[in-house]
Amino acid sequence: MEVLVLLWLIILITSMVVWSTRPHHVAPVGQRMKDRTPGYIPNRILVLGLARNIAEHWKTLEADLERELSAFQDYRVAFLENDSTDDSRTLLKNFAARDPTRRVIHCSDHVIPMKRDNRLVRMASLRNFTWSLTAGYAADMIIDYVVWLDLDLKRFEGLTTCFTGPHVKPEAQAILSAGWNHDCQIAYDTLAYEPMVPGTILRELQGADQWTRVKSAFGGCGVYHYPSVQNLSLPYHAGPKADLCEHKAFHAHLDQVWINPWLRTVRNE
Repeated sequence: MEVLVLLWLIILITSMVVWSTRPHHVAPVGQRMKDRTPGYIPNRILVLGLARNIAEHWKTLEADLERELSAFQDYRVAFLENDSTDDSRTLLKNFAARDPTRRVIHCSDHVIPMKRDNRLVRMASLRNFTWSLTAGYAADMIIDYVVWLDLDLKRFEGLTTCFTGPHVKPEAQAILSAGWNHDCQIAYDTLAYEPMVPGTILRELQGADQWTRVKSAFGGCGVYHYPSVQNLSLPYHAGPKADLCEHKAFHAHLDQVWINPWLRTVRNE
């Protein structure tokens, strides 16, 4: 009996020594290693956004963004700061400084050709400029989805519901928010909205209990299957007469476009 106990102690001590001296895996900078935590979302996402004078509600939006991103195995973030006149640049730089996977690009540091007499044309030009740098943002990561997020929102939630849950559409090329106005009573961004069935009211889709297929929408957030859109060269434009929303022009290239009612955004006032 004593021999068995002694043998067991030798095996235990040997195992502890081997465990303590073996090389442990060290994750590269920026890798989330969520595979060690049950329930992580394996999709790798790149979050893009345009920012101008977003300081007023940034603290709340930043907290929402941090919470949503923490659920993903890996991500990268790249925001284009559009010559703000408030503290937006400083706030975004502080946000990026906490994580090397985040970048902030400033318009003043680049020459971006665009006509400045029409907002839709300007927005399309800025999105195309940001899009053109996509590969460089995540050169060390295979991108599964690109998330376009308006940075002048007051609240943002439900990004994870685009990838988990009983209503997920694996065939979706674009997953969009219906978008709430600041008082959470009406929908906003009707300019980007085009239903499959004429006469379908955007407000009705916010309270739906399932995803709804549409021709176009945005509502402050769009989640795009990257293999479906990566070969679109400068996909954003504002139409031949600069009267077509850049999102409608983008979504015209796609077939499977859906509104996810659980992807919620609230616009600031």
